Amino acid sequence: MPSKRVLLGMVVAQAITLPLGADEPIMGCAYNAAVIQHEIRAVDDEWRLPLSVNRPDILTEARFQVVLLPPADGRKNWSARVYARFPDPKPLGIPYSFEKLEIRWRDSSALLDWSGGCQGPGRSMFPGQSWTQEWEIPGTEGLDSLERASFSLWGSRN
Repeated sequence: MPSKRVLLGMVVAQAITLPLGADEPIMGCAYNAAVIQHEIRAVDDEWRLPLSVNRPDILTEARFQVVLLPPADGRKNWSARVYARFPDPKPLGIPYSFEKLEIRWRDSSALLDWSGGCQGPGRSMFPGQSWTQEWEIPGTEGLDSLERASFSLWGSRN
């Protein structure tokens, strides 16, 4: 029978090799289901992000917001200003990765892919970090509004 020290070492080694939510894929964007989907409203909604598409019941402290901006400063297309922040009060050091963002309006859509076609982890953020990115949305030139626009976000805490 192995000693307690050997058994503890085996348990620790196994725990280190298992990702958070071991039944989940490493790349959430390989699945058709987004981690969140919402309509973009005039109000600046900020969304708490779930652990993953497979665990929507577990909310993390990671936050996400999309604000639509009409053409300005010589741009012909609408822009999306994306805000992400991770104010985790008990940081575990596990990042949240953003893989891709799709914005839909009328009968069109545009994709911002941080993961390189699901080949990489995307844009990651550790507890305590935040970032902002402005993205000019292709195909929106000449539109007076983006009525009933919505977004889908792929990502997970990994």
